[in-house]
Amino acid sequence: MTRSKRWYPGVWLLFALVCVMFSCREDFYTLVPETQPTYSLFAELSPGAPVEVVILSNAAFGSESTILHREDADLNLTGSGMQGKQIPLAYDEERQRYLVDAQLFKPREKGTYEIKAMIPGAEMDTLKSRTYIPAINRIKDISIVSNTRYRVSDQNFNHLLKVVVTLNDPVEIPAYFQLIPRRAISEFRIGQNGNVHITDSGEYENMEITAINAARNAVNQLVHTEGLFVDFSRLDGQRIEFSLTLRRPLSEAKDILDRIQFELRSLSPELFAYHIQLHRRKVSQQADYSYAITGYTNIDNGNGVFGSFSSSYTSVKLK
Repeated sequence: MTRSKRWYPGVWLLFALVCVMFSCREDFYTLVPETQPTYSLFAELSPGAPVEVVILSNAAFGSESTILHREDADLNLTGSGMQGKQIPLAYDEERQRYLVDAQLFKPREKGTYEIKAMIPGAEMDTLKSRTYIPAINRIKDISIVSNTRYRVSDQNFNHLLKVVVTLNDPVEIPAYFQLIPRRAISEFRIGQNGNVHITDSGEYENMEITAINAARNAVNQLVHTEGLFVDFSRLDGQRIEFSLTLRRPLSEAKDILDRIQFELRSLSPELFAYHIQLHRRKVSQQADYSYAITGYTNIDNGNGVFGSFSSSYTSVKLK
């Protein structure tokens, strides 16, 4: 007696599924729609300083994103003392920035200015923002003490300078500051008689801030990237205490020019908030700085910052 063959329905179903998968595998695609690009604008205004504007677009397709400089924006500035006149900006391909003729646009202290950027093809095609340039504030007093004596045997020639900066009462409230210390660069020239002549080159280099007296300053938003950023309302009194590293020796010779320049910038609130947010990102070890990604913005229909500042300068000769 011979047993008849039986085919189970489950076997047939598995066989059919395998055939379909292998015969049609090249036809399976994951369709991810392209997202609408976002736009970012970055600009700072300051009396006497050139105006530069960066506009970027950030578009995503699937898991990839692309950040591009936009060259086709219709960009204008207007503001105080301009009687409603709009000043256009032109794109500089080499610098990848929009620039304005300094003779046509001269931002001034206590002036309010507005920027508008029309981007062709954008769903929300107008980026705009406004900023007020704060009044100039000045330093009242600076005290600098070196706690390291000059040592020829020190190959690095490092000195630690203790600095105390006392500010005047702010002209306006709220008051936000950026304090930037720079050292004068000396030029060494050898005369015909072989003597060395040391002169001031007129140029400066940023100095490294190595420590901040947080207990004395009582400020948790006092950071030291590109100088110190200070919220005056959180300052304990009017004094800022910190330390600087001087990487070349303090000479006892009278012809050595050891001079430090302190720039005190009075920042608009939006510029201060932007830099504080940027600092927090760096401290938290997030992604590297990117124009198109920021936690703070005052740009309508986009990202970025349109801020302003005014500056005063104080120089101190080291003894």
